[in-house]
Amino acid sequence: MQSPHRDDQQVNPAGSAFAELGQLLNGLATKRRKLILSFVVAAGFCLIVNSSWNATPDSALYLTLGESIARGDGYVFNGEPHTFVPPGLPLILAGAARFLGPEFLYYRIVMALAGLLTAWFGYLFVARLCGQDTAFLVGGVFALNHILLFNSTFVLADVVYALFTLIALNAALSAAEESGDHSRLLIAGLIMGIPPLIRINGAAIPVSTAIFFYCAWKNFSTRKRLLRIALFLAISFIPFLLWQYWKSSFPVSESEGTYLNAVAGRRWDDQLRVIVTALMEYIPESSLALTGVSLKTGFLELPVPMLAVFGLFWAFRKGERLLVPLTVIQSCGLLLSSAGTRYLIFLLPGLYLFLALGALQLFKFLGRKFQSMPEPRSLLVGSFAVLALLNAGHNLGVVWSARTPLERNGAETERSLPFFTAARWLKENAPDATVLTIRPRIIHYLSGCRTVSLVRSGVPDHDIWLDTEERLKRMIRESSPDFLFVDSKDAGYYSHVTKVIERTGYKLEEINPEASSVRFRLFRLAGPEERPH
Repeated sequence: MQSPHRDDQQVNPAGSAFAELGQLLNGLATKRRKLILSFVVAAGFCLIVNSSWNATPDSALYLTLGESIARGDGYVFNGEPHTFVPPGLPLILAGAARFLGPEFLYYRIVMALAGLLTAWFGYLFVARLCGQDTAFLVGGVFALNHILLFNSTFVLADVVYALFTLIALNAALSAAEESGDHSRLLIAGLIMGIPPLIRINGAAIPVSTAIFFYCAWKNFSTRKRLLRIALFLAISFIPFLLWQYWKSSFPVSESEGTYLNAVAGRRWDDQLRVIVTALMEYIPESSLALTGVSLKTGFLELPVPMLAVFGLFWAFRKGERLLVPLTVIQSCGLLLSSAGTRYLIFLLPGLYLFLALGALQLFKFLGRKFQSMPEPRSLLVGSFAVLALLNAGHNLGVVWSARTPLERNGAETERSLPFFTAARWLKENAPDATVLTIRPRIIHYLSGCRTVSLVRSGVPDHDIWLDTEERLKRMIRESSPDFLFVDSKDAGYYSHVTKVIERTGYKLEEINPEASSVRFRLFRLAGPEERPH
């Protein structure tokens, strides 16, 4: 990929910890190789555009909020002001819906463009930090990363969040280079204010950047450094604080809750369980995100993450103070919820750099022990070439799926089809109905029906599932649902819910086959007064 540098080997002083990589890889990034990489990456993101939708609960929530803003109805979901997710992505989607139209095709274009720009800004960041040769190896693998391309087929916040994080990190490098330029500091602060409006953990990015600024501005006194950092943080947090202030002006969403309540309201044993579980899950998840290989053995997934962690410690020892604080602080935040490869996208450029640094130290050590070992350069380039091929192989599958969707203006895969089937029936036959469901976001977005959730978000873990008979009966009495849409795969909960509904006085009448599938089933709830005598 092309990077607008006057000097291909010009690097930022902040990247001195990775200087050894640049020296080893000298001459790797030729113009022809960069053009080939640019073409392959751009082609991948162009080919994933279609007019279908990969239905997920979070995607449905973002789309509903965005289209609500575009219609002028405000930040509203399911009939009430929304307090769970920040408004960054919904505002972007609102712009697309308002000026292009609320169609899946335009949303897919937005996401593919966001993915392509994420690849470019990630490459640019590595190039500015470490030089073009390191960028071609490390930034090139990031640009080909299968997790980035795959998640660019979903209307979710992760790719957009990664994009603005990488833009913000590039702005931070500019502010550190020109330490006396207040305009660059102002711009960096304003851009740093965007990630927290996309995902809540973005609030930690200005903090880790402040650590970097303190270490980078060595020509200033401590007092002046602290004053400039205070100004930077104040500018960065203004948008986030304004959002929190505005959100506090109306009641907490009953159906969606808040992120703070979900985390802070946990019992200590639940909190510990979530952290330990996420820590164990992120080992294979990070290995998959970096390599594209899912082994599921419990131990073969360890080497790559361990090498990256070793590279992180090595970089810290060499004085790296931008990516190390960012990675450590953000990793701690990620442990507060369930693990997922998509949550790592914004960290991948740094993780690939740490992996390269750790692998280089390993290859040098092996070279000292075994004289017959190939040169470290050959081993490092070969290893990352394998990573590039593994990720590119996954990308072919992603492109194939996008080019062969199940429906136009509908479900992309069989997994999404049951939601469209049920929602289409509801929209045509009962548009004003209330639906009790474990998939409230998707059903509400596709059908427009009011939904009542059997599984709540934005609440502590012990309040997520409506599992007791008393709570279920109270929910049914208060909401008076007309339909039930359930996942029969969870046989125990499915059986429990249907039995409680029947004991409440309702009769379940399945809408089949027009609106049900083998797994997902739609029932009409007939009260006692509706039954035939």
